Amino acid sequence: AAAALAPAAAAALAPAALAPDEASAASGSSGDPLDGFRPPERRNAAQMSAQELMEEGRSQVRETDEALARSVRVVEDTIKVGATTAQALREQTEQIRRVEDDLDDMEFTLKKAGKVLQEITRGLATDKCIMCFLLLVVIGVGAIIAIKVADPSNEDIRFPGEENYLPVASPAPPAALPPSP
Repeated sequence: AAAALAPAAAAALAPAALAPDEASAASGSSGDPLDGFRPPERRNAAQMSAQELMEEGRSQVRETDEALARSVRVVEDTIKVGATTAQALREQTEQIRRVEDDLDDMEFTLKKAGKVLQEITRGLATDKCIMCFLLLVVIGVGAIIAIKVADPSNEDIRFPGEENYLPVASPAPPAALPPSP
């Protein structure tokens, strides 16, 4: 926006510095590059009457006042654009700070979620090991029951509560102690 004001300021000031026929020269209609920068032609003060000198002076003061007014407007517009730009910059800076805070929160949450997933994975691995062990126990018990049901006379497998429930290999009876004196 400030770049757009610079040509506007030059255009606002240009008519005061150039004579009407030179304004067309400044636009590039002539081949001479200095045409737009020549001051307007003025009559010599010695050739002018007092009235004409007064009118010329008033005209120059008027042109100067108009150029100053245009300059003041350009400066005011520039100040407004600068204030608007500064406010937008403050808002964007605050927005960037909020985004950084949100990113920090997200990073913390992702790290925490990663740790929770690791704990869950360890728990699942432990649960799988326990389940495999229990499955082996159930299969073993089922195999023992199946063998006993298939051959009830098998003496190698005995359940508690059965007749003659003794371990397969009986320990030897204790030796007799010698009599005490």
